[in-house]
Amino acid sequence: MESLSLSRSVINNLNSSMSRSTKMQRHLQTGRKITQPADNVGEAGKLSKLKNNIKTNFARRQNLQNALSFAHVQDGAMKNLSSIIKRAGEINTLYDSPLSDEKTKANYDEEFIEIQKQIRDISSAKWNGVSLFSPSEYTLNIGTAQHPEALVGNGRDGG
Repeated sequence: MESLSLSRSVINNLNSSMSRSTKMQRHLQTGRKITQPADNVGEAGKLSKLKNNIKTNFARRQNLQNALSFAHVQDGAMKNLSSIIKRAGEINTLYDSPLSDEKTKANYDEEFIEIQKQIRDISSAKWNGVSLFSPSEYTLNIGTAQHPEALVGNGRDGG
């Protein structure tokens, strides 16, 4: 067993010597010290850094494409929400109309309930597992109104 490992060691040393001898001969033949890319450590480092930059830029591009897709989905949901809210306003106006009877008002109530369900569905919609409009990990700090009829909230300055 010892002779087998000794012979492997001798073979490895011979191969290493042969490789160095071949490199020296190439150097003498070409007159250049660096004949293979592996011999140039500086260029190998630059190449490694360049490959890393390419991977980083590719990942950034993917992130930007994902963000753009997310924004498109949000935009579509907002357009849908806009038309739903517009219809809710129309229903409110029609409901308050003196021309509406009880049966018509009951129909408007049913439609308004459906609209509320649609709004809830849109507000809880997800894209690839990410909530479109209500991320739970973020909190929005908006002041509350002093009076129920007031549109101005309590900001930092109390106004």
